Amino acid sequence: MPLLELRSVSTGYSGNRVLHDVNLILNEGEIVTLVGANGAGKSTVVKTISGLMKPESGQILLDGAPIGDLPPSDRLRRGIAHVPEGRQVFLGMTVRDNLDLGAYSMTVPDHGEHMDAIWKLFPVLHKRLSDIAGNFSGGQQQMLAIARGLMSKPRILLLDEPSLGIAPLLVSEIFRLIATLRDKGFSILLAEQNARLALTIADRGYVFQNGRIHLSGSANDLLNSPEVAERYLGVGSAAVSSEAASLVLASRLRAALNIGA
Repeated sequence: MPLLELRSVSTGYSGNRVLHDVNLILNEGEIVTLVGANGAGKSTVVKTISGLMKPESGQILLDGAPIGDLPPSDRLRRGIAHVPEGRQVFLGMTVRDNLDLGAYSMTVPDHGEHMDAIWKLFPVLHKRLSDIAGNFSGGQQQMLAIARGLMSKPRILLLDEPSLGIAPLLVSEIFRLIATLRDKGFSILLAEQNARLALTIADRGYVFQNGRIHLSGSANDLLNSPEVAERYLGVGSAAVSSEAASLVLASRLRAALNIGA
């Protein structure tokens, strides 16, 4: 049984349908990535799973049980944590306060042991507990947003565009972190516009086009698919510079994670 499953899910905004009959699964301990152009429906999938949007039709199942009618707070308590696009950390608050807010759903207020595990993953945050989050770079804020999501001890981590607006050097660090979280047993659904980097660390992927799943398969097969390469991995003179940078980052990730080309 999949950990998480969407069955023929459709939804939209103000009567305008965005997702059309989406079927996808996330198994225990894997990274599944959603790739596609901006506006293809990736973020809407994430919001629908976390409860920020309600499906108009279809089912969302967690461990085989429907959760489509549950509010976001109940989904969080059942182990689904959403790290939103744009990070949305509390800029006027300290690192510690941001992390404490991430743990509000925990039944036991003393989360010292869990914090120790967080510090091992995010040593830079440990050194800056009293610093104001608004003084951080975009990459550091993204790390804080992920750490805040982990504070609820989730089973599933929903990551929405974690590379958006981040310097390339920190992008590779964040993707290495995501791969490390998978190795530690977290199940991760990753919505990401940088298809090459996302597929480099993922186990499987779904390619979205106009709110529908256009292709799906193993990350390696999608990464080597001529159609995916033409549509999403950079083509034409306008894409040469960004694609070259993406290739360099992907190469560094493979080397750091010992992933074959």
